[in-house]
Amino acid sequence: MKILKSMMLFLTLFSSLIFLTACQGTRKPAFANYTVPDRPDYTPSIRKMSIAPQHITKLYNESKYYEIINHYESNKKPTNQINLTELSNLCQSYLKVKNYNKTFSCVDKMQTKYDSGDTTIVVMDGAFLISYIRSQAYLELSSFDKAILELKRARNEFKLPAASNFLKDNPADAPLVIAYAHNNQEAKARELLEVVMKNQASDKAAMKKRGMGSRMLMSNYIWMQSSMYMALKDYDKVYNLITKEYPSHDFSPVILGKINQDVFILPTHFMFAKALFELGKIKEAKKEYLRLLEKPKIKASGEMHTICLYDLGQIAYRDSESSKAVEYFKKAIDIIEEQRSSIHSEANKIGFVGDKQAVYKDIIKTLFESGEYSLAFEYVERSKSRALVDMLASKQNFSSNIVDTKETQKLLGELEKADTKLLAMNTSASEAYASKQRSLKLIKNEIQTEDKEFASLVTVNAINVKDTQKILQNGEVIVEYYYHGDTFYAFVVNQDKIKGFKLNIDAIDDEIKSFRIALQSTDVDDYKLLSKSLYNRLVKPLEKMLVTKNIVIIPHGRLHYLPFSALSSGKSFLIDDYGIRILPSATVMKFIKPSQKTKSVKLLAFGNPDLRNSEYDLPGAQKEVQAISGIVPNTKALVREQATETMFKKLSGNFNQFHFALHGTFDTKTPLKSGLMMAKDDKNDGYLSASELYDLKLDANLITLSACETGLGKVSNGDDVVGLTRGFLYAGAKSIVSSLWKVDDSGTLYLMEEFYKNMKQQNSRDALRQAQLTTKMKYKHPYYWAAFQLTGSAF
Repeated sequence: MKILKSMMLFLTLFSSLIFLTACQGTRKPAFANYTVPDRPDYTPSIRKMSIAPQHITKLYNESKYYEIINHYESNKKPTNQINLTELSNLCQSYLKVKNYNKTFSCVDKMQTKYDSGDTTIVVMDGAFLISYIRSQAYLELSSFDKAILELKRARNEFKLPAASNFLKDNPADAPLVIAYAHNNQEAKARELLEVVMKNQASDKAAMKKRGMGSRMLMSNYIWMQSSMYMALKDYDKVYNLITKEYPSHDFSPVILGKINQDVFILPTHFMFAKALFELGKIKEAKKEYLRLLEKPKIKASGEMHTICLYDLGQIAYRDSESSKAVEYFKKAIDIIEEQRSSIHSEANKIGFVGDKQAVYKDIIKTLFESGEYSLAFEYVERSKSRALVDMLASKQNFSSNIVDTKETQKLLGELEKADTKLLAMNTSASEAYASKQRSLKLIKNEIQTEDKEFASLVTVNAINVKDTQKILQNGEVIVEYYYHGDTFYAFVVNQDKIKGFKLNIDAIDDEIKSFRIALQSTDVDDYKLLSKSLYNRLVKPLEKMLVTKNIVIIPHGRLHYLPFSALSSGKSFLIDDYGIRILPSATVMKFIKPSQKTKSVKLLAFGNPDLRNSEYDLPGAQKEVQAISGIVPNTKALVREQATETMFKKLSGNFNQFHFALHGTFDTKTPLKSGLMMAKDDKNDGYLSASELYDLKLDANLITLSACETGLGKVSNGDDVVGLTRGFLYAGAKSIVSSLWKVDDSGTLYLMEEFYKNMKQQNSRDALRQAQLTTKMKYKHPYYWAAFQLTGSAF
């Protein structure tokens, strides 16, 4: 099950390195008689060994990562004056607080330092650690292929000092087992696991013989072995191993100098509880989870704390204790929503971002089954808000239409700093952790006060039913869909009440995909059966609540790719009966102000930009822009080499409507890289990305994206689509017309001409609807008229 992915790499990420560091603190250190490895690429002139200042090593051993970062960043010590060991401590500290950009940048500096001759870090070769740190960052980012490549390099580079050559275990092997397991390479994972187990058994025997088998080191081995079993879902082996080593289930921490081995013991205790849960030993699992919650430091370990609460919620649900289940789920979600970035500690390396949506799913399911539709609706919105914040968590620059951009950056910087401090304290005292939580909350409150829309991008900020009803326009009803796993719900909200509906989820994704494929074949009517089937599943159960003429549809998952206007009751299409507008979430209604009709419409239109490749030419798009110029007065049309990104950014403040008839791209893996392809010049590359839209300030009543697939965005785990439409909404657009697929030139030209003619007398929603109905009379097949949809408000 997915939730297990959130802990596997947590249990092995840096255990081997801690082991190496810890050995230096024993009375008989394994590496006391260190000598430089005999390597052919070493020469006397570059045979150097780096040593970090004692207080930095002490801070690292005490897991005070933020203090290390602050030490180096506040002193602004030039890189060429920091030796390789100091850099390694700094790089690993960045990794601990999950600042990936700085981690990779820091490791690149380590590489430069290594290449210049600073080759050795006290107990290991620098080349090993460089690859190892990179691998851990890739594991956290779920880039398993890259992680595997770096771990293989680390394995090859690892060399022990001569005094310790009796040890056989390679610190890169255990993480490599994890990486293989989560990269669907189970056979390789199990093959390497056998090697690791054999080597560790040999090392334990050798150390015991030499009087080095301390409880701390043995705890480390149990930790590593259990985590590998967990990654392979061998829960019985986890249970048996920990039971053998801790027969009385005494998970008391070991203190060695300043190194508190809660770093080993606490997660081992957690794994034991998790294994019990997965093995169906529910009573025992509940007991161990409750024991864990009694430990003060569990609260400072976000991922373990969250999963403890989540699993206890699942246990309560199984025991038909719905109210208790909801309380556990609420507490887990409060932790999940605490920070801007995902709950990033070691646990995140195997996908905690995806797993946490299961907590939302279960609280929504429990509330729905209890008839608490209003609260279930709120948690649907919170799940979408969490997903949007996750998607934008790496973005550092945002514009604002309310406060000065410099102020937003200041607030964001303070939020990031508070986030970092909180993350850095996952082994610190619970009282200090609580203090940092309070600081983070104060900063969030300040951001909310300054700019609520900006706050929605960096903090979880969801609307409730009452506020939704207040904002809902007259004559409209909201239909919000939600599905996850085996649950599929629709919430219908009008100005008086809310009602929930349980829908049939069987093969919904496959049916949507088949429908979209059928719509591309204009010479046959294969789409009709699928159109009616989807109508019966998605709309018919709600019909008694759909008594208005206008619907606000909030899709979820694959429903974002569905042209709702083309769903048919058998007698009529949905577009025949209702005006339709789309929203990515109900929460965005708080930020989209209904546009006021102005006498002076100023339209800036871009068409067929010169992309310096004739294969990308769009003569039909150029005709489209020219035709619209003849319909809408005060239109400035820019085509070919004039249709540049630079001109858009330069002129955007002078217009209140925009039309783009050009190529659009949709990047499924990195949605913020989706964008519009415009002509380039010496100032801009010609690619207007979704990410750049969050830096813009627009006062646009309408933006029309007459380009292929501009309405698409990545469907993240919690949903809230991040694509061009969401970016334009934040930039200040009130209403956006976009397409779900590329329509041929003649159909697009005809529909757009009708749309702009209608805009003279109707609002954007009605104008688009009437244009679709008119186009449908000429081109009956939905392929020609159903691709376009309106997102945002109607004006």
